[in-house]
Amino acid sequence: MCDKIRKILSEQVPSAFTTTEYPGDDNVVYDNSGRYSDVVETFNSFKGKHWNQLTPDVVLLNTSHIPFLTIPAFCFYLPAYLLTIATHTGNIDNLLNTTLYYLTPPESGSQDPESFLRKVECFNTQQREVIKTLISLYICVIYGSKNAQVYQTDSGLMRAITFWGYNETLD
Repeated sequence: MCDKIRKILSEQVPSAFTTTEYPGDDNVVYDNSGRYSDVVETFNSFKGKHWNQLTPDVVLLNTSHIPFLTIPAFCFYLPAYLLTIATHTGNIDNLLNTTLYYLTPPESGSQDPESFLRKVECFNTQQREVIKTLISLYICVIYGSKNAQVYQTDSGLMRAITFWGYNETLD
């Protein structure tokens, strides 16, 4: 079941993100001062590279570095994360959890919802469909079931489902 969803995701990503523009070298990470080694590492991994040039090893190395990306860089490099999730043969649980986390609206009152909305407003209709496929893959990999009773207690997942309009159409 999950293999079919992975295949769909890997087919959707390239065409959905073809028009996504590189944010520029000065707009890859939020802090270009060089003070933070993890931010510098992320910058060096991504600078000057198109999202389709990032290898799964680079993406996996930078799984926890998503928050260092500027909003335009997040929008530009998301397809690299999605393709790695779809095609990597190893354990993707951490990458899948982290990626979906940054595509999930915050809990009410926990942080500025406007910040989240600014981050995801870059996605067009086709890209939003890809994110719905990611949700389907998340449910399959993490819960092994599309039965809503199994995953409805996952409040983060439920916020993502509601926000993105996921409707369980992938089988």
